[in-house]
Amino acid sequence: MASSDLGAIEPRILLAAKAIRAAAGHLVGKFARNRVESGIAKKMDAALPANSAGVIAVYDASGHDVVDRALANAVTKSVA
Repeated sequence: MASSDLGAIEPRILLAAKAIRAAAGHLVGKFARNRVESGIAKKMDAALPANSAGVIAVYDASGHDVVDRALANAVTKSVA
């Protein structure tokens, strides 16, 4: 591939990267809106003691074992 061909491909790669970032931003926004509407924030505030942290993980069911191992030392887990 000639260097001039790379110049034509680069804008397409940048456009694809922007599209991926936009889609990811949309999904994060959708999750955040659902989080507020479903009351997850209030439930976590009630469940977590002061000065503690929580993890919300959204994953495919096939990744359950990986997530379970990653959270092996968690004091409490809640799966929905």
